[in-house]
Amino acid sequence: MLGRDETSTSLVSSWPGPVTFLHCDLRNIDEIRNVFEKLRNVYRIDFAIVASAHLPKEFNEGDFDSVLETFSINSTGVALVLSCLSSIMAESGGTLVLISSVATLRPRIKNFTYGASKLGADYFALGLAAKNRGGSLDVKVVRPGYVFSKLSKGFPVAPFATYPSRVAKDVIRGINRSPNVIYSPRILGLVMRALRILPSRLFHRL
Repeated sequence: MLGRDETSTSLVSSWPGPVTFLHCDLRNIDEIRNVFEKLRNVYRIDFAIVASAHLPKEFNEGDFDSVLETFSINSTGVALVLSCLSSIMAESGGTLVLISSVATLRPRIKNFTYGASKLGADYFALGLAAKNRGGSLDVKVVRPGYVFSKLSKGFPVAPFATYPSRVAKDVIRGINRSPNVIYSPRILGLVMRALRILPSRLFHRL
């Protein structure tokens, strides 16, 4: 298991069997490279979930540090992790899952920094899926809506809000199906198709 800080070890404290925990700061390119050199030389990876994100509370013009941190973690860092994992897994085969967001589909005034940064990794993962189509590596992109978690704590609850356990069930259901994109809850796929064609003025009022 990879984690960006040591508190992530609590997530696997009750896991049945031995767990190796590796720290990886997605803002540090050298650290990402070093961690995956270890993985390449020691471990065989059959299944991987990349679930990392930074959600800034608001956008302020000129707040370079906030924008840089958001894109470093959500876009550049995640894309590098996806690149490393795909290179390891392409040889032996497996399933690579990216937890993305419906925020990537259309910019919203309250979270467009987050959506734009997540879009980079989302797009990269879809490219990997296309590149490996017909091969032994299957890449899935999961686009959940609002999920009750530490990340969303303090933010207004959006329609179709769900829980991590529901997202997990939707991922399991979608892994063995052909589409590369999985929405959670599934109805969001239909909702977002409708919202994407709305005129901007009406969309932002909603």
